[in-house]
Amino acid sequence: VLEASDDIREKAIKNLKAKQAFRTQLLTFLAVSVFLIVIWALTDSEFFWPIFPIAAWGLFGILPQAWRLYHQGDFQQACGLGLSLGLPGYAVANKAATIYATYLEDNEKKKLALFEEAAARGEEQMGKMPKYPNAFYFYALALGRYSQGISVAKALTQGLGTKVRDALTQALKLNPDHADAHIALGAFHAEVINKVGAMVGGLTYG
Repeated sequence: VLEASDDIREKAIKNLKAKQAFRTQLLTFLAVSVFLIVIWALTDSEFFWPIFPIAAWGLFGILPQAWRLYHQGDFQQACGLGLSLGLPGYAVANKAATIYATYLEDNEKKKLALFEEAAARGEEQMGKMPKYPNAFYFYALALGRYSQGISVAKALTQGLGTKVRDALTQALKLNPDHADAHIALGAFHAEVINKVGAMVGGLTYG
């Protein structure tokens, strides 16, 4: 029992230190970004040069940290860190939010709201990053989970089934080796047929 208590204590301390490091890194990133933007504003330069150091730090420093937090199971922190990066961080933010909502959020209204928010971000990312497969995949993942939450049959009547299918299809066009998209598309077709039948499924979403 004592050994188990020590293990729990060590894990709690480790998680606390990780969260403190996350906050420090994020605050430092934001502070330096603001500092660089202020310098740019004071120099009256038309070219927005701070975008280069800010983007480099975000993509090579903050983004990998967000994915590490995701794989550690700290979905809320991963989502927050991803969102701090804007569009480039939407993929990790959307995946973290969708997984958190699916398995950890008990409130159905909050669960559906998280799915809707992730789908909205995914839709924005698809429009602005049309060559990025994961923009389409994570959009379909969030919208698919939302569809399950309101019932597959109801989602199909709202046209959500077609959106999920088309997004997954586009993800596979951009990356034919996207294993998760292959699995998701197969599971989607199977669930549609299981819920409404082959004939109705074909008539409903093609």
